[in-house]
Amino acid sequence: METEIRLRTQKIQDQLENIREKNKTIEILQDEVSTLQLELVHMEEKISNLTAENSQLVQRWLKKMNEEADLINSLNQRDEK
Repeated sequence: METEIRLRTQKIQDQLENIREKNKTIEILQDEVSTLQLELVHMEEKISNLTAENSQLVQRWLKKMNEEADLINSLNQRDEK
């Protein structure tokens, strides 16, 4: 009877230690998830900013190309006269 009590007590202690280890693992994983979520938000902001910057650059480039095309067209029209 005493041996069985010791065995069960040891089994309970082992299970408690197992639970503690799993709780530590859960905390570590939760910290990693939080860190990754912050990184994701940062990257999404960066993507948004770069997308806006790219759009502005494309618009500036298109405006410049249109101005150059207009200049070439006006020079060609003047040469045709």
